Amino acid sequence: MGLMAITQDSDFVVLGEFSYRQFEVSSIRKLTKASEAANTTFEWLSGKALISSKSCRVSDNLSIEVDDESGWRKVEKGVERWMLQNKKEIIVKLTVVYRKVGGTAVESSEDESPTSKKVQPLQCC
Repeated sequence: MGLMAITQDSDFVVLGEFSYRQFEVSSIRKLTKASEAANTTFEWLSGKALISSKSCRVSDNLSIEVDDESGWRKVEKGVERWMLQNKKEIIVKLTVVYRKVGGTAVESSEDESPTSKKVQPLQCC
């Protein structure tokens, strides 16, 4: 399964400053432009946030499904708890995966359609 990054940006934000709704709107606009350029259509497949910190082992990172704003509130709560525990350099990587569902692009020999991925790393200070 091939992956294509639509956008990969890093933002430095204060807890509560990131707007999931705005992120979603921006993602849809960028995906629409990419879909039109590729003459195909995509559908949302999944969303996941990975919370990590410089002072934590990789196995202690938090992985949270983010399907909507309530999922994003869980991420913010996780970051808030880590801040209260004096964790340093908290990073949230928000990844949204889309799946190709149609279009006039040349069909590949693979059974599965390629997916597109939008990654939004956020660093809370």
